[in-house]
Amino acid sequence: MRHATALALAISAFSLQAYGLPKDLCSFPDDVGAFALANTFQYCGKARILGVVSGLSLRILAAYVSLPFAEVNSRYAVPAMDAINTWYCHPGIPFARNHTLTNETAEPNVDPAQNPVFVTTLADPAKFPQSLQDNSIKLPLDFYRETLSKAKDHSITILGIGFMQNLDALYHSPGGKELIQRKVRELVVQGGDFGPNFFDPGPNRAGYNLAINITAAKVLEEWPSPVTFLGSNIGRAVITGQVLEKTPANNPVRVAYEIYHNGTNVENGSWDLLATYFGVLGLKEGSFQYGNANRGGRIEVFANATAGWNYNVTVPFQRRQHFLDFKQTNVTIANKVDALLSQFGNTKPPCLHG
Repeated sequence: MRHATALALAISAFSLQAYGLPKDLCSFPDDVGAFALANTFQYCGKARILGVVSGLSLRILAAYVSLPFAEVNSRYAVPAMDAINTWYCHPGIPFARNHTLTNETAEPNVDPAQNPVFVTTLADPAKFPQSLQDNSIKLPLDFYRETLSKAKDHSITILGIGFMQNLDALYHSPGGKELIQRKVRELVVQGGDFGPNFFDPGPNRAGYNLAINITAAKVLEEWPSPVTFLGSNIGRAVITGQVLEKTPANNPVRVAYEIYHNGTNVENGSWDLLATYFGVLGLKEGSFQYGNANRGGRIEVFANATAGWNYNVTVPFQRRQHFLDFKQTNVTIANKVDALLSQFGNTKPPCLHG
């Protein structure tokens, strides 16, 4: 029996990164959906969310658009995520973010006309109750170090469903590598693109979460715990979300999807949802298999915002790496994810403990 998974959510500041616009709380709804799954798993006793690290540090590469390095730390991201936690009866889940905030509601390379902003709606306490206390929010590095230091050895699963800069900072902090090696059971990353053309690198083959800050993503090559990658090729093949129409109209997750899609036709790719799903339930659940089973290797990230899988390196077992492939059909997996999104039917989850 798999025990309840202790989750530290490494998310981006926008679209919802708990889980991560193309990713990222302010811009893309799969982050919101991932948050819904994590909260449902906690509600059902399969996971415990130790905290959510929200931080968006954008290095927009020339491959995308010619913009300078930009720090965007939206003041709306954490309240929006807290509104979802509160809806699922989980007030008080810790958050970490940089303390210098902006009024940004989307990333510089995202057109709000094409990607309607939902984060301000979710962050409005008049629409969605929140439990957030600003003075309780820690800096990302402080949160990671404190949380890992207190944890049992090899007990923490980090879901990296946003950009990699905070994990890179943890790794390079004094003793960070050793702390990760001792405390982290697995890092699950939504990133990479392991489809049929993976070995002929093309645009965005690193996947958005890695390509947006390719320097920070290089840390994944030497990450000292096991790493599993849920590639973009998997996420875009599993379409979920329409089932949200069966949930209450004031469900913040449903609201986010409907704003983003400009209506009630809200089917969407499942990038961050599937990383969350696998991070909690693991390989034995049966949806996925390792795409590099018995072949080893590790990810390799390149300066031109592409990536590849290097089978020619020997990776120590304690930091073994895998990427996922389908074991069951995309439709079967979509049905299972949708069942979780609609777990409570047309009612709000009942808050039984206060």
